[in-house]
Amino acid sequence: MQLPDRRGEHEVVENQVVENQVAAPDRAAAAPAPVRAITNGATPNGTTRAPSSDPAPVPAAPPPAPERHEDTSADHGAAAPPPAVPETGSRDPAPVAAPVPPPAPTRGVSARSPRELLERSLAALEPVSDAEAGPFAARFAADYLSFDQDDPALRAEVLRGYLADPAAALLGWSGRGRQRCEFVLPGRTLRTDDGVVVVEVTARVVTYARSPEVDEGPGVDVGAAQPGPSSSIGRSCAPSPTGRGWVAGGAHWVQLAPPVRRHRTGRLVIDLGAPPAVEDGRR
Repeated sequence: MQLPDRRGEHEVVENQVVENQVAAPDRAAAAPAPVRAITNGATPNGTTRAPSSDPAPVPAAPPPAPERHEDTSADHGAAAPPPAVPETGSRDPAPVAAPVPPPAPTRGVSARSPRELLERSLAALEPVSDAEAGPFAARFAADYLSFDQDDPALRAEVLRGYLADPAAALLGWSGRGRQRCEFVLPGRTLRTDDGVVVVEVTARVVTYARSPEVDEGPGVDVGAAQPGPSSSIGRSCAPSPTGRGWVAGGAHWVQLAPPVRRHRTGRLVIDLGAPPAVEDGRR
């Protein structure tokens, strides 16, 4: 009996086996990973899994960083450049602050002319004491507060002997009326930083009114014609207590503060231009 020839079948099977061995790695790489089912309960190795309805928590994403807007010269204006600092070894010198101007000269003793400073006596350098300034300021106040319309030149003549500036002799009176200072009480003193002593004085004055029976013609002041006492140190412009055509009125208290200093000759004067600054920066 003759067997059938099966050599061709064996060759086909061998070729199929070779092809499967060659293509197996490619199919293994392309095949998706097997999905394992998650069950509620124990796993084959004895561990416990979480229920499928409770997924693992996912960490929250960090907040987005705020956007940074850069200022531009068009929107917010150009920033001011930093002050220029000279480099080490630079030829440009560092800026120097402007010098402070000297203080303006004050009126009074410090504002005297060079000639007045040279021609002054040694007595002008002596400080003014309160014992000197008080009576002198009281005398000035008595004459400053006294005037008489019937003799208008007398007051200016008397005040020129007190004042450092004779041009101020007409100060404090309009040229009309009659007034007499009866007495003056010198009080406290205050010394300024340049040797001026300001004296506070309180005076009582009596005012007068024209008598209705007499016209406003010039009257006769009998007291003005009488000679003064031998101890007189100067004439006063205070009118007599009585005068033709005048009737005494009420009395009033008045307060003044004359500034006293020394003249270049050493005598005392009333300096109405004395500076107001006093010692220790007080005013």
